[in-house]
Amino acid sequence: MGTRDDLHEFEDGTVANPDEVNHNFSLLNLAIGTDRNIEVFESDGTFTVPDDIDRFKVIVTGGGGGVMGFDDYDGTSDLICGGGGAGGTAIKIYEVGEGKDVEVGDELSVTVGSGGIGTGTSVDDGDTSIFNSEVYGYGGDGAEREGTRNKHGASGGGANGGDINIKGGDGGDTGRCPDRFSVVSKGVGGASFWSGNRRGAHDANMWGQGAGGDGGRSSGGYNGHSGVVVVIY
Repeated sequence: MGTRDDLHEFEDGTVANPDEVNHNFSLLNLAIGTDRNIEVFESDGTFTVPDDIDRFKVIVTGGGGGVMGFDDYDGTSDLICGGGGAGGTAIKIYEVGEGKDVEVGDELSVTVGSGGIGTGTSVDDGDTSIFNSEVYGYGGDGAEREGTRNKHGASGGGANGGDINIKGGDGGDTGRCPDRFSVVSKGVGGASFWSGNRRGAHDANMWGQGAGGDGGRSSGGYNGHSGVVVVIY
């Protein structure tokens, strides 16, 4: 069995940093082989259908929901947040050619949903990602404050228009230790198709595309990760 680093080693001997894999999609290149092309959209754009393919796959993930903080947090109280919901993911195969789904040279629109922004007084849901005006990865819900606490994590976003539609993971609820009522645990952000937040993180911008923001103690809130659209051909 190989070592952990062996699993991330490229032909030229360089090794991918596991903490950056979800941002640069290096392992996706390894998984599909060097004879494939990948276009990663992390902002709005256009995909032009190449003239040397007969099909392609698109993966569409919405933005993760943010987490509302507590503008009156004093640094010592037990105010704590549940996690934001992750964006949903739709996966679709397009056939290329005359009379098929799309034709060579077609310009297909791409919209990438932003992650929800959390502040001490408000929170946004993640925005929807869209491919060709027909494949949708909906954003995850933002986790809202409920009075002096935010006990419950938010729901993950859905998806539509894909051959496969995957709901984003829900944000985790907060908890208390039964024998020490003052000890509370934050709710983790929901996991998307690409991964979840990493242990001990707060802003999901530190981890996988479409992940919900992690809960925690904060006067300013936490953000969800933006979505992504990936085309493989």
